[in-house]
Amino acid sequence: MHHDTRSRTVTAPALLLTLVCTAAPLAMVWGAGGRGLSPHLVAALVGVICLVVALLLWRVLSQTAQLRAEVKEAHRQLGAERAARLQDQEAAALRYAELERQSQDERAELEVLYATAPIGLCVLDRDLRWLRINGHLAEINGIPASAHLGRTAYELLPGLAPQARRIVDQVMDSGLPLHGVEVRGETPARPGHERIWIEHFNPLRNSQGEVVAVNVVCQDVTEQVQAATALREADRRKDEFLATLAHELRNPLAPLRSGLDILQRAPAHSEVALRAQEMMARQLAYMVRLIDDLLDVSRIRTGKLELRRRRVAVQDVIDAAMESSRPRLDAAHHRLTLAVPTEPLAIDADPVRLAQVLSNLVNNAAKYTPPGGRIEVYARAVGDQAHITVTDNGMGIPASMLPHVFDLFTQVGHHAEHAQGGLGIGLSLARKLVALHGGTLEACSAGPGQGSTFTVTLPRQPGVSPSHLEADGAGTATPVPEIPATAPRPAPESDAVPPGPSARRVLIADDNLDAGATLAMLLELEGVTTRTVGNGPDALLELAAFRPHLFFCDIGMPGLDGHEVARQVRADPSHQRTVLIAVSGWGSDTDKRHAEAAGFDGHLTKPVDAQALRALLRVHLPD
Repeated sequence: MHHDTRSRTVTAPALLLTLVCTAAPLAMVWGAGGRGLSPHLVAALVGVICLVVALLLWRVLSQTAQLRAEVKEAHRQLGAERAARLQDQEAAALRYAELERQSQDERAELEVLYATAPIGLCVLDRDLRWLRINGHLAEINGIPASAHLGRTAYELLPGLAPQARRIVDQVMDSGLPLHGVEVRGETPARPGHERIWIEHFNPLRNSQGEVVAVNVVCQDVTEQVQAATALREADRRKDEFLATLAHELRNPLAPLRSGLDILQRAPAHSEVALRAQEMMARQLAYMVRLIDDLLDVSRIRTGKLELRRRRVAVQDVIDAAMESSRPRLDAAHHRLTLAVPTEPLAIDADPVRLAQVLSNLVNNAAKYTPPGGRIEVYARAVGDQAHITVTDNGMGIPASMLPHVFDLFTQVGHHAEHAQGGLGIGLSLARKLVALHGGTLEACSAGPGQGSTFTVTLPRQPGVSPSHLEADGAGTATPVPEIPATAPRPAPESDAVPPGPSARRVLIADDNLDAGATLAMLLELEGVTTRTVGNGPDALLELAAFRPHLFFCDIGMPGLDGHEVARQVRADPSHQRTVLIAVSGWGSDTDKRHAEAAGFDGHLTKPVDAQALRALLRVHLPD
């Protein structure tokens, strides 16, 4: 538009000037003609004027053409610029549309990730109101995601709200994140079950930089924590088992080593040598059973244990089991009561393995029942099953231990006392053997000091239906009279030495009777007078009557253990001069410190070395 204006501005004055320049000479020529100028002069003047006019016209026309060309070029450039601008605008619009589409896709992707993330995500304001929450956290809380929005933690999770209140306030007030916060509590998803979460809290700010909300990342680590706890417990039980295994192997090694020392010093066919050989044979058999139990556990776990099943009467299995358990029952002076059906109660079983199960149960009852306790074994038919029950009036099982009594390497009571011995594999092995027979083994107890009951349930063999038994197995089985435990062997006459200043008297207390007896024989070969008892209460009674100079006391005795015996001895002024020596399969520095704290003057680890024993006698019982 400005090019057209410029063309008109240049052309109009040029034409006006041309007209003036043409009119003036013509007027002059006209006037001259009137004055009588010559025609030739007039013609020359006209020619000059025409030439000037032509030049002026040419100039005007040239400028006009140039201006038109410039205008045309300007129009072309403007068109090109306009087209470029339009193209840029279109490209920008396309780019904006592409960015908007990408933004929407990314937003949708983030929404999907947020909604389906395998960890809990939410946004809380200062009032603990949910502004946003994903499905996983809603599932953890046991409440639909839509029900959270606009509601507060105090409304939906009152048990967790105080913890959240403290943390959210700290993050919003400080503007700093908190990571790795452990939160414990319950949610409606699993009421009554405490869950554990690790949570991360990050402040969210508005455009002015103010903290307006908190983003929460929540991960449920309950299973991981429980697995880690179980792993630590398994590791602890493994260490405890290895220590217990060492102790249980030392127990039979003690009489074996003492027996070897006796055989080296006693005449070959003397009564002392024969007794030592018998004790060594028993202890060797015990070690074999111990190792067999370990191997059986391994065979069962690897599926290599084979049962030799046949039709067998429950009564015969019980008889075999009682024969095996009789020495332990006798040693503890337990009263045994048997009640079995008068007619055969047939089952399909491996009699050796099933007798092993019942023997383990009876031995377990004997082990956890104080001396002189009562143990009852009942068998009866219940429908198409045979039930065998072993009941005792011993120390019982705490409710917290009942779910774990059949776990491998588990023992009732704290392992540091080791009052009952054993590897903690007998019950586990028994349950696995019963399961291989298609049966079950269950335990129940009213609690500490209330005794325990173990029940074996096995399928009965068809075709055996004792006529005198009720269908429900109600008590028509004939009880076997109570079988008292074998009375303890009275002390020989030579042992009954009246207390006197010249006698070198030694008292030995050990629930492993063979270990106590072999130690006594070894001491007697050194010219010492001995007395031997098998439990703590008898040791205290014998201590007052025998008045020994030296008292060897086992630590791991049932009922009243060695530590408590030592404490009671030291509390009695009349026994202040008695030298107390702990004799135990537990020989760690911790065990020795516990013995010293209880009042022992020394500690010997089983098996006792004969040279160490003689050195101790020279110090405390000089000739």
